[in-house]
Amino acid sequence: MHNFQTTFMRGLTGVEVSMDFANSQIPKASTWDIYRRNYLENHIAALADTYSAVRDLVGEDYFRQLARAYVPTQSSRSADLNAYGAEFPAFLEREIAFLPSGENLPYLADMARLDWAAFHLMCGEAGASTWIADLQAMDERDWPRMKIDAAAHCLRSAVPVSDIWRMQQGEELAIDLSLPQAVLLTIRLDADGSLQVQLLTAREAQFLSHWFAGATLEQALESTCTTEGDHVDEELDVLAVLNRLAQAQAIRRLYLEDES
Repeated sequence: MHNFQTTFMRGLTGVEVSMDFANSQIPKASTWDIYRRNYLENHIAALADTYSAVRDLVGEDYFRQLARAYVPTQSSRSADLNAYGAEFPAFLEREIAFLPSGENLPYLADMARLDWAAFHLMCGEAGASTWIADLQAMDERDWPRMKIDAAAHCLRSAVPVSDIWRMQQGEELAIDLSLPQAVLLTIRLDADGSLQVQLLTAREAQFLSHWFAGATLEQALESTCTTEGDHVDEELDVLAVLNRLAQAQAIRRLYLEDES
């Protein structure tokens, strides 16, 4: 079975293989064409569903060119095509300059990262937030050991991802592609379930990147200050950031590092 599956997969991706289709009334070459076309179209459709911002930015035809270039490089590793496309942002970052008109699209890889994060936030399981009760149950002396289970994603970019996203929503903006921006991505469950993109300061984004990645509050603060100076940055108001996360419905729960 393993040999059959390996051979069939090689045939799907365009490698010439010797495999007959029993009882088929269609010539072998035509049968492979059908399989390959369906395989490609299904994967392009999955990418289009996930990377809607990228598709809207470049248009349907150009997006299909990008997808056709990507699909042969990455086969699906899951029976669920919703999981397909994790490597698409890295592919764009690596290859976009070599694709037609790609030199004009230096922002596309990070917009793909925004798409991937947003798609998985929307597909995530919604659960009741316990963060207020969690915080009330903690002794303030334990706060340095506090970790966060975030229903959010922090994206730091060398391009103005917030401005590009806002432009996509219909705002008229002058875009400066040399402007780095960082954003907090959340889903407003009490509204229409739409994606919310909030601009972060560089310091806020640095702190949240560490905290969201599993650091304790103390470790996240130390990492932030160590990278950009050895003193505590008074402009980073942790309680204000926590309140901002709460308003954005970005917190599922708060817990101590020795808790599961």
